[in-house]
Amino acid sequence: MPRLRLVRRYRAGVAPARSYSRIAGLSILGVMIVAVVGAWLLATPSDDYVLLPDDPHPADAVISVGGVKPRISTDGSGIYYLDVLVHRASLPESWIARFEDGADILPAAALVPPGGSQRDLDRVDHLTFQDSRTVAGVVALRALGRKVTVEPTGVTFDGVESSAPAVRAGLRPGMIITAIDDVPVLQVSALRTQLDGRKVGSPVHLTVRNGTKTLELHTRLTRDPQARDHAIIGVLGVHDAPPKAKLPVTVTITPRGLGRGPSAGLAFTLEVYDALSGHRLADGRKIAVTGTIDLAGRVGPIGGVRQKVLGAVRRHADLVLVPDANAADARAAAHGRVKVVAVTTFHEALAALGATPEA
Repeated sequence: MPRLRLVRRYRAGVAPARSYSRIAGLSILGVMIVAVVGAWLLATPSDDYVLLPDDPHPADAVISVGGVKPRISTDGSGIYYLDVLVHRASLPESWIARFEDGADILPAAALVPPGGSQRDLDRVDHLTFQDSRTVAGVVALRALGRKVTVEPTGVTFDGVESSAPAVRAGLRPGMIITAIDDVPVLQVSALRTQLDGRKVGSPVHLTVRNGTKTLELHTRLTRDPQARDHAIIGVLGVHDAPPKAKLPVTVTITPRGLGRGPSAGLAFTLEVYDALSGHRLADGRKIAVTGTIDLAGRVGPIGGVRQKVLGAVRRHADLVLVPDANAADARAAAHGRVKVVAVTTFHEALAALGATPEA
């Protein structure tokens, strides 16, 4: 009997040590599993993009007119262009960001061009941004009564039909078509003329510019889903490419950290006009601006208006100019904390700031 008691005491003394060791091992393993899974989740992109407010950017710090170095206002007044922080969300972030103030979650399909990828989105954004810089100088100078010569450069597009033969040939959103079968097509009207009367499935030779590279693509025309007997290339959102402009003065726009899309076009145009007319538009105010602009001076809609207005509110802007198409959403985001003025043209924007164009 004494031996039995000794054995029982011995077992009772070592069993807890084994238990603690097992618990510690399992705990370490559990932590490692959680860490690995967490790292995998953070590194795995979701199908969503996160939009967040960004601070307004002073336009006078990035625009040079007539070779004069960009100036920076010392009192904080001036024209500010609005931007949005956009990035593809990880799996956890696509859920957590829904609770973040000022954040919006958008599916990739809402941003990425039809039939395209992130790379195609970057190409389209770069091209439209380039367009906004060119148009800004043209519209501002014309508003001041200056003569400006503009030359067309081709036809571009925002998306492609994924089933179109042109996709397999290498055509991607944001490229510029400059010729069809060696005949120049420098405007949308010329492209339509060249396609008129052609049959579905007929071969076509496209001369295309992709950045600084020129591509020669051989493909076939596809059927127009809206008109079954009409042959098309299969591109979507077709419009004229950024023009070449011969300006009487040098206008250079090199914004830091911006390069997505055309939404700073109106702000750039106002700043160029302001630089050429004595920097009087702001009149001591901090004016936040967003909106696209075309060669006719028309102001077009933009995305991310809620984030842009919130950015203006957070940095105490005195006034926000927005496209008329975005006015309702802009005022809802402002919630009375900043004055929102809707405009449809560059002349209306000047009038809202108390200026009168010369032409």
